Amino acid sequence: FDDQRPVVVVASPGRDRVFMGHTDLTGLGGPTINSTTKQEILCVMQVVVPVEEGNSSTHGTTTTKAEDMTGILALSNYSTEYPPCRVSLPDDLIPISDQPVCKVWDPALWHSYIKGALTFLLSPQFHMHKTVREKLGLSGQGTKPCGVRAHFASTGYLTLPNVGGVSSSGALTGAFVSALSEILRMDIPLSGQAEADFGEYYLGKTAGCADKTAQLFGQVGKVSVVGSFPEGFLQNIQFPESHMRVLMAESPVPRLTTPQGREYLEERVQREGLGGKTVDEVVAWGHSTMKRYGSGAFVEALKILKSRLTDVIQKGEVTPGSPIVTAKEAQGVLDALMSEPKGHPHGLLRELCRNGAIEATLPYLAGWENRHLRYNLIYRLLKLIPLVETIPAQNGVVYSLRRSMLYGLAEVERGWAYLDALQEVESSPASGIPKVLALVAWAHDGDRAEVDYRHGLKPTSWSSSKDNSVDDIALDAWINNKDDLYSKPGGFSRSLPDFDDLADEIQVHFADTARARVAAAGLGGAVCLHVTTQRADELMGWLEKRGYKTRFV
Repeated sequence: FDDQRPVVVVASPGRDRVFMGHTDLTGLGGPTINSTTKQEILCVMQVVVPVEEGNSSTHGTTTTKAEDMTGILALSNYSTEYPPCRVSLPDDLIPISDQPVCKVWDPALWHSYIKGALTFLLSPQFHMHKTVREKLGLSGQGTKPCGVRAHFASTGYLTLPNVGGVSSSGALTGAFVSALSEILRMDIPLSGQAEADFGEYYLGKTAGCADKTAQLFGQVGKVSVVGSFPEGFLQNIQFPESHMRVLMAESPVPRLTTPQGREYLEERVQREGLGGKTVDEVVAWGHSTMKRYGSGAFVEALKILKSRLTDVIQKGEVTPGSPIVTAKEAQGVLDALMSEPKGHPHGLLRELCRNGAIEATLPYLAGWENRHLRYNLIYRLLKLIPLVETIPAQNGVVYSLRRSMLYGLAEVERGWAYLDALQEVESSPASGIPKVLALVAWAHDGDRAEVDYRHGLKPTSWSSSKDNSVDDIALDAWINNKDDLYSKPGGFSRSLPDFDDLADEIQVHFADTARARVAAAGLGGAVCLHVTTQRADELMGWLEKRGYKTRFV
């Protein structure tokens, strides 16, 4: 860096997923509830502008004979764990940005995320790509391209962990994009900066920009609600910290599908084994679980649901003599599902939930007071999804359809109920706190493991629990009892038996003052806990004795 020329310094926080862990997936499309971390990634940036000798730049430094930075992106990191990287903007990034999106870079390399983010900003997919190219001298109009130096650090008290669901990659690219917008005076709006998360498509990922949206719009002491499809900021809500706190606890078990997870499993084999299974077998199970319980399950369920509803409309019944829904209901559901068709040819399940399009297509289901009428319809719709819960997919994955669909619908309902309960905690903690804790417990039940990787992948007790049943008998009972949908776990199986045991212990030891659920993508990593403020420090100490690294959200 030239210490005589301007630099921009940006500190970017991570994102904690406080509630609704898997709702922003294709086929479901629900909102998520997040908070920003106190921990940050720091970016120092300087733009090197090639100019004629004797001229100067108002927003960067000039090239020198000692180091020609023309068109170079130079990335460095305070930590030696992350090696430096140099690429050519016109030769390496522009050609990729002009092509259809495909996987180009390795997601295991830290600088891949920055290259992906900048490539997206340069691509026609980004509405300000012409501005970005012009400011960097990449518009092809006889100008020489600028160079960019960016140095990153995250150390000391505010070190941002790169595990545990804090979206450290989003913080990394968030710092870079914000710094670039500022130093080049591009005034990219926050919503536009959030779109840089789509750069991860160049790393083979297909998530949206909810993480960066939460980071950019989040406020201290509040939780942010971020919508999906399209991603966008919805609202910030004050968290009632005088009555409740949220803890993130990084477990001793990394996500089993990561290199760190493999190392953990290899060490476990040496200590106590895996019940006769090999590390490769457990890792393969982890990958298949991530695929089995994912967006594919929602999409497959939607395909079947739409086909069955079409049969109802055309033939008046699903199977001879057994109409589960009426033709009017079927049409209303189809209209609701397809209210947001762009990019979602099979619709989004969220439209059947609270605040969904179903409240417009079948108005008598709208409103809190009519929720049991809507739940009644949803339970009947679930009967249209095969009772045999698994079907083979084209990619060889076997989906658990009815359980996954129930989980998705219930989780969206839980999210809206959670926001209501948070506000009730502030005004009436005696009634609000139990509601929040119950919602956390139901959400974790939906993620409970059905097999135990520690003991030869044998079924867990939860796999055969009546609370885990989604057969027609269970659905009929819910209909007759007018059970609330948000109290039904469904099944997404992203937890581990380690976390399930922990959740059960907390429920016993801390009674009606704390509950836990698996955080982020699951299968290891972190646990998110809600606890009364009075017992928060006690819970933190209790967790740390069990090997968990804890911090307040």
